[in-house]
Amino acid sequence: MKPPEASPTPLPSNRAVAYLRRSTDRQEQSLDDQRAAIRQFADGAGLTITAEYIDDAVSGSTSEARDGFQRLIADAQNAQRDFDIVLTYDVKRFGRVDTDEAGYYRFLLRKAGVEILYVSEGFNGDDTDDLLRPVKQWQARQELKDLSKVTIRGQLSLSSQGWWLGGVPPFGYDLLYFDSAGTPFHQVRFTTSGEKQLFDMEGRLVRTLPKGQRLQTAKTDHARLVPGDPERIAVVRRIFDLYANHHMGFKPIAHLLNSEKIPSPRNGAWSSNHEGHWASSTIRAILVNPIYTGAMAWNRKTYGKFHRIAEGRAAARPRNRLGRGERNPESDWIVIRDTHPAIVSKETFEGAAALRQNREQDSRFRATLGGRAKTSPFLLSGLIRCSDCGHTFQGYRVRKGRKDGAKPVETEYYCCGGYITKGTSVCQRRLFPRAMFETYVLDGIGTRLERFLKDSGRKLLEKMVREELGPSDDRDDEAKQVRTRLAEIKVRIDTLLDSLTPTNKEFVDEKLTSLKVEKNRLGTRLANLETARPQVNVKAVVDAGIARLRRFGEFLAHGSLEEQKSVVRAFLARIDLSPRDGRGSAYFVRFPASSSFEVVAGARYEPVQKNLEPVEGFVVGGRGLRPAA
Repeated sequence: MKPPEASPTPLPSNRAVAYLRRSTDRQEQSLDDQRAAIRQFADGAGLTITAEYIDDAVSGSTSEARDGFQRLIADAQNAQRDFDIVLTYDVKRFGRVDTDEAGYYRFLLRKAGVEILYVSEGFNGDDTDDLLRPVKQWQARQELKDLSKVTIRGQLSLSSQGWWLGGVPPFGYDLLYFDSAGTPFHQVRFTTSGEKQLFDMEGRLVRTLPKGQRLQTAKTDHARLVPGDPERIAVVRRIFDLYANHHMGFKPIAHLLNSEKIPSPRNGAWSSNHEGHWASSTIRAILVNPIYTGAMAWNRKTYGKFHRIAEGRAAARPRNRLGRGERNPESDWIVIRDTHPAIVSKETFEGAAALRQNREQDSRFRATLGGRAKTSPFLLSGLIRCSDCGHTFQGYRVRKGRKDGAKPVETEYYCCGGYITKGTSVCQRRLFPRAMFETYVLDGIGTRLERFLKDSGRKLLEKMVREELGPSDDRDDEAKQVRTRLAEIKVRIDTLLDSLTPTNKEFVDEKLTSLKVEKNRLGTRLANLETARPQVNVKAVVDAGIARLRRFGEFLAHGSLEEQKSVVRAFLARIDLSPRDGRGSAYFVRFPASSSFEVVAGARYEPVQKNLEPVEGFVVGGRGLRPAA
């Protein structure tokens, strides 16, 4: 690209930040290479780089998953930002997104007064860039799509030979790695906490990789499934036996394993989404997986961003499904027989499958679960937390037959998800009528809406906003000075490291220690300064709040289920409820917050959900909820 000073359009200032990204830690265009090119460009253009935003080992196919990129966009729209230019290596580093998505984020930056420069693209700095830039963006996206097809062809080839295609192996199996000559060299076992244990070919534990650390292998290395921990294998066989021979259901099996404290495939240390208990879904996933018969079953689900496998080849995914995981029809499954040792016989697996199919067709065994919080027809899904076991309550339907042969009566309740998915070993069964709780919450929201929308509501709302803001404190100048000094310290540290030699090592170490102490002190001071609230337009905040509250009332009365859920979550933080004694507490938001709350320009105020009203305690009785004594 030509030097900015030669551009027909002058740059807004010399204050710049750098955005760096690479898709994998093996990518040839390293972060250091990008950084060097950006700094060289900045030096030649007279720009000062004050900060870096980095996404390391993150795909550029979407923008939402890139934390560094999203922070950059948010900071650029902050009126107190200390930069007006974003430097990035090329169009691909900015993102391999389509032209619409790239244009959207460029528009946000331009609207905020921030210019983005691609240091290696060779743009002219004039109007012709508006023509060339979308073409390069399209090329970057198309390269990713072409790579998707190539990847699928490689996966099809590997799967046909019985090689494992990546990911965590099924419970009961390990991965045996082979080099390019076909010689096995180590066996890998995933622990319940997410660590990886490496064993040599004599079965000795060599080392353990911490959770999150990748196993480094050559591109020519491949893995096959092999039987793993004997105790896990015994558990898998026992699950099939309990289901097929003793006719136990998913939940009773999960309850039995939990009551015996048998470790589940993933415990609470694996991630925040796992509590360490066996669940009905875990039992079912084992029973339906043909991999336990020695058959490699692949392409049961599609997670590809651009393509799926249909009829044994790559096929484009619909635009509205890109990046979303979905189940594939069984006709598209790729099943390769006898690729690894079986844990259960084909006869046992097929017997369990036949029993499962009969049960799922029988209405007595149909699921009574109301669905996930986002898609569930139950208004309070995900908002009621069990104070006994910590799980969230879920919608639960009970069907009761009638002697006259008429259609069974269906009643809807809320029930603890710990019981629903894991049985009484985790929590007890107690059903709370759906209408009772939803009426209680809607009445509470209606009362709060009325409080704000009546004549005195504006004054009340204004008072609450002023209380929330607290006394204003102008610290912008000091914060700016601290940021400038931090940038100077960073440059000084880099210079010292570049000049390090055996002769001056003692001097450099002393200077580095002094600079790091000052950097830590200034970092703490900056964090304290940034917690101060900026000046706000209180009237604009109140006007926006009143308008939003009126819309809340309309949504609550006439909106769709999704809109009603949005309103409920704006007013209600959560409900804690004990199935044991029926006592609970409701946490309503003092000022209703919402992810869709529109901040008025100049107001610069965003309500926070942590500001809760005094807790409302209640006891569930036969006729409804009554205040706790």
